[in-house]
Amino acid sequence: MAAGDVVVVGAGMITAVGLSAPETAASVRSGTARFEETSMLDKRFEPFVLAEVPEDGLPDLAEGLEKEGLT
Repeated sequence: MAAGDVVVVGAGMITAVGLSAPETAASVRSGTARFEETSMLDKRFEPFVLAEVPEDGLPDLAEGLEKEGLT
């Protein structure tokens, strides 16, 4: 291997359509999308349309962050 070469030894992701890289890749290949209106409203009081990661698919927060508010 030459100087400056990069070797990827692993990849991971958590997305709205998969909780791992292989699951996300399969969902993207199949055209799966999870976009829907949410209860959050924009400045015109219209609902946002987005794809959310399911709450039970998220990892635990780092220690100390559970007390912080979301912004």
